[in-house]
Amino acid sequence: MPAAAAAVATWIAANAGAVFTMAALAAVSLVSADRMKMSPREDPGRPGQLVNTCDNRIPLPLIYGRTRVGINRVYACVTGEDNKYLHLVGNICEGPIKGIYEIDGVPQIFLGDKLYTEYGDKFYYEFFRGTSDQAVCSTLATATAGEEEPWNEPKHYTAYIYCRFEYDPEVFQGLPDITMVIEGMEVYNPTTGVTEYTRNPALHALDYMIRSSKRGGMQIASSRVSTDLIESAASYCDTKGWTCDICLRDERSAIDHFQDILNTFRGDLIYSDSIFQLKYRDLNYESPVMDLTENDVVEQGASTLRIEQPSIFNTPNAVRCRYINEEKKYTFDDFILSDSVAIAADGDYREQVAEFPGMLNPSNVAKMAAYLLERARLNKTASLVIRS
Repeated sequence: MPAAAAAVATWIAANAGAVFTMAALAAVSLVSADRMKMSPREDPGRPGQLVNTCDNRIPLPLIYGRTRVGINRVYACVTGEDNKYLHLVGNICEGPIKGIYEIDGVPQIFLGDKLYTEYGDKFYYEFFRGTSDQAVCSTLATATAGEEEPWNEPKHYTAYIYCRFEYDPEVFQGLPDITMVIEGMEVYNPTTGVTEYTRNPALHALDYMIRSSKRGGMQIASSRVSTDLIESAASYCDTKGWTCDICLRDERSAIDHFQDILNTFRGDLIYSDSIFQLKYRDLNYESPVMDLTENDVVEQGASTLRIEQPSIFNTPNAVRCRYINEEKKYTFDDFILSDSVAIAADGDYREQVAEFPGMLNPSNVAKMAAYLLERARLNKTASLVIRS
């Protein structure tokens, strides 16, 4: 059993009241966490990023924008008479980050489904945002000074939380999952020259392109990225209200993580003249970029113009967009848009599914769904040989 899990079990078992039941609950929680870690979307109603884990092999997530996440317990011990206090350290993500999101001055930290403030002095925490020079948690170092494994780790570049639970069977019926709403990475803004917190997906894309860390990143030299186009895309996102709020945690390739960021504003990365250029597709831009007539088409015995489109059976008449809904405690939700006229004409219901794990705003999801459905219905591809 991992050291953190053993300490949790000791804290529960050493206190009075429903010992067998509470120990069993702890065991189930740890097993469930391991299963969710391996298959984070096994339960579609609860994304893996909200589950508490206990595994020192899990790499740190990377958080951009604002989202709710759980912790990975990497240290635990019990102190006090009859093991009255349980001390936990939970990794959150790479740092430095802005911090924990507040509403009306209250940090949004949850024990289970309840705000931590409902537990009074039975729960205490200290938050560390993952700076390069952050100091050791003095409270935990003092509490564990006489223990076999005293705490002495500053955890540079790691955002984490220290929690202390005071055992009370009237308050805690088991160890609750700890989750919090995080405002994530501070990234460089080439327009202002300042490294700061933002929800702008174009600036997230720039940070991920030039980032080199345990969570990945594309490790592209900043000199090979077009700054002008980054600034243009960032301005467009601000104007249109596109935001990115994402936790990159699954074991996926860097390009897949990068694509999730681009999907929040229909961005694309183009490599040309040895420079990486960030572009975007404006949903409201209807004018053609190039007009072609039959005089531009080369004939090779016959016209080279070919127009193709999928069969009716491969053309959807509805789209289902999966996104993280802030109003539903940051769990996955579905936005469904269908074309009733097309459904009646086609004779059945055919749905296309798209996932947007970086989108929180339902109105933005609705705009994206409208585009996807229109694009799917007008899915024609033209190929031709053209004159110079």
